[in-house]
Formats: sequence, structure tokens, C-alpha cells
Amino acid sequence: MKFAIGIDGGGTCTDLVLMDEEGKILAEERISGTSPSYLSGEEIKFLLEQGRDRLLAQMELGVEAVDFSQFCMSGNPRFWQELLEGWTGWGEINFCSDAEPLLDLATKGKPGMVLHSGTTSFIVVRGTNGEVQIAGGLGVVFGDPGSAQDIGRRGFAKAMLQIQGWYPRTMLAEALERSSGKTDYGDILAYFYDKDKPRRYLANFASEIMSCAREGDFAARDAVVESVVHLVDLAREVSRKSGLSDYPGIPFYTSGPILRQPLVLQIIRSQIERENIAREIFPLRASPVEGVRQRLLRNWLAPV
Repeated sequence: MKFAIGIDGGGTCTDLVLMDEEGKILAEERISGTSPSYLSGEEIKFLLEQGRDRLLAQMELGVEAVDFSQFCMSGNPRFWQELLEGWTGWGEINFCSDAEPLLDLATKGKPGMVLHSGTTSFIVVRGTNGEVQIAGGLGVVFGDPGSAQDIGRRGFAKAMLQIQGWYPRTMLAEALERSSGKTDYGDILAYFYDKDKPRRYLANFASEIMSCAREGDFAARDAVVESVVHLVDLAREVSRKSGLSDYPGIPFYTSGPILRQPLVLQIIRSQIERENIAREIFPLRASPVEGVRQRLLRNWLAPV
């Protein structure tokens, strides 16, 4: 029997699944994030090989049993194409962006749009002409609106200005002091500018900001609103240029834990109604791993 591996790689975590020729998932393994925004190519290879070996060990298999691997990864496609070239132990390798399986799940081949937010964010759209395009996904250095990284950056800045004394203190400043273990402005800056702490910390701090916003903290809510509104602005342009704006009945979808939050959905819905971008937007409930499984079925068992 032949086996295939599907990989859904992101900045926070990476999921691997083992599938047989009937399309049944036999084993699953989760490892830490494999984003090139945080890790070198060698570090990513090490993590993925560890995850693969643990995945195969669940079924008492070796790498020689792997016939095909589908990598659905976040980050620069050129980086991944270079990294995957000639890599052994994975069988035949196919690569796509982690955005494409989400679009498959949401639209099932029809025109539509998915707004996704994780550590970073992107919009993936299938236009009325059938063409698939990705907007955003610029990564943690340049910022992606609506992402954990962007919300974290905005909330961090607001909290620091409160700690400096320029704005009234709210729960947001307390959350930053609590999570950093420091109360002095200079100590906090020195701590985060040491080595490479800010990138990972800001994405993690987003959960604290969301919690403060839910409890009514106006500064935290402003950070969330400012970030998400910029994502909707991008969605408006993508909708217009892809032809979807001519068909307001085409549904839009949101993906990722941030965009499933009631507060965030409320912001998005109010914006799309005001901008007349779409009639409705739906949270995508299916797991991204299911999208990877479907792509595996198509590319491995039924290649075009």
C-alpha cells in the first residue's frame, strides 16, 4: 500500500496528516510553526523531518513508504520551492500556498473570497473568470492587517503610551506589564529589543488585547478595529478588481481564530454592509487540514 503526507504549515503551528490510497487519514501530528519569517531553512527542515518521522512511527512506517507529499505552507513561495527541491524522504512533492486549500473548502471551485487571519493574514479570491489570486500575506516584517501580529503591534504601542503617561491607563497597560513581567517603560523596551523577541511576542500578545477588548477596554478595542478595518479595505479592492463586486450575492468567508471572534465579525459585517462589498460573510468552520486532505486526493490520486 502507498501512503501520502499532507502538511499545513503556519506561523503558530504546523499540522501533518498521513493518508492511504482510499483517502483515509491514518495519523496526525502537530509541531511548532514553520514560518520562514521566524526560522531558517535548516531549522524548518529539522522540525518537519521530526514531525514526519513521528507521524510515520504511529503506523510503524519508514520514509520509504511515502509516495507523495503535499506541502501547503505560509510564507514566500520562492523560499519553499527552493527548500523543497531535491528533498528526499517525502516521495513526490507538490507545493501550494496555505491559502488555496481554504479557498477550496469555502467556495468548492466557485467564485468567492476568504479572509484569513493567523499570525499573519491574507485574502484569497477566485474571481468570476476562475482565476485564483492572493492579496496580502506580506509577513511579520511589513505587517498584515487583521493579523495577530498587526493587532499585537497596535495594542503594544497603545499600552506603551499609557505606561509613558500620555493616555489614561487601562487594562491594556496592565496586561502588557503582566505578560512582560516589567513595569518600567525603559525596561520593557530594552527587554523586547533584545535579540528577536518582538516578532513572536506581538503575535502572542494579540490574545491579551482581544481579551481586554471583550471586557470593554476602549484602547484594546481601538487596536482591533483599526487593524480589521484595514483588512476590509483590502477586501473591497480585491472584490472590485476580481469582479466579485458586480455580484453582491457571492458569499465571503472568514478563517482563523481572530476572524471568528464575535467582536471582529461584528466589525467586518458593519464594514462590508457600509461599503456594499457583500451581502453576508460566513465563518469557515471546517479545519484547514480537511482542505489539505482534499488537495492530496486531487493531486496524488487523481492528478490532472
